[in-house]
Amino acid sequence: MGGYLLRVMGLVVLGAAALTPFVIGRALRPLQQAGREAARIDVRRRDLRLPTGEGVPSELAELIGAINAALDRLDTGVRRQQRIAAEAAHELRTPLAVLAARIDSQPQSDDRLAMRRDLERMRTLVDQLLLSARVEIADAPRDEAFDLVALARNVVADCTPLALAQGRDLALVPAVERRMVRGARSVVEGALTNLINNAIRAEPAGGVVEV
Repeated sequence: MGGYLLRVMGLVVLGAAALTPFVIGRALRPLQQAGREAARIDVRRRDLRLPTGEGVPSELAELIGAINAALDRLDTGVRRQQRIAAEAAHELRTPLAVLAARIDSQPQSDDRLAMRRDLERMRTLVDQLLLSARVEIADAPRDEAFDLVALARNVVADCTPLALAQGRDLALVPAVERRMVRGARSVVEGALTNLINNAIRAEPAGGVVEV
């Protein structure tokens, strides 16, 4: 019987060796899927959660549930902070407008021009903060059609008084008359305003900033 038993045991061992990777892989498949989902979660995709339900081993269900609950709390906290930032930026606009009116009522002088420049920089920072907060809380449309040339023309018109006050000129030199694009109009407008303001500060006095 010794030879027979050896052959049987050999078949059992070979079968186990062949089946073990398959069984382990099948058992770890939910964990691998959870790992892939976790790798996709970041600050801009906080709505993603680890998979639960059928196929998840009972030993992992409690852990995955706790992780998802922690992600829910983090998401709630981040959204609360974003709304606070948006509200703060919005509230700052009123005192800045009052301050601008008071500065403009002062006699013309170098100090008045300097204060006006500083005020415009503060306005730009507040607008950027408000825009960033609105985008993060999905308050700003992200997929709208708009004319990029027309948007640039409006931004240049808004920034021209600031450029002239600092002894620079501002000009729009479009390569085309019209360019329709899709995206977040307010985000593009804020980015272009920021670039133009930076260019105005970097351009030597008497120079021209071309967009």
